[in-house]
Amino acid sequence: MEKEISKNLVLDSVFFKNKMVNDWNGKYQIANLRQLLSICNLLLLLMMNYQNIESKKDRKQNIED
Repeated sequence: MEKEISKNLVLDSVFFKNKMVNDWNGKYQIANLRQLLSICNLLLLLMMNYQNIESKKDRKQNIED
């Protein structure tokens, strides 16, 4: 009886630890995905800003010509 109880306790604790590890991995994956999306957004904004500056330069050049 005691061995069976201790065996169940060990199995429960192992299951609980695995569940915690899986939860943390999921949280880290979500955090990494959010970071990646924010970096992509930043790059997109920078590219749009650069393109806007270039088009303004082109317009000035056209006006001067």
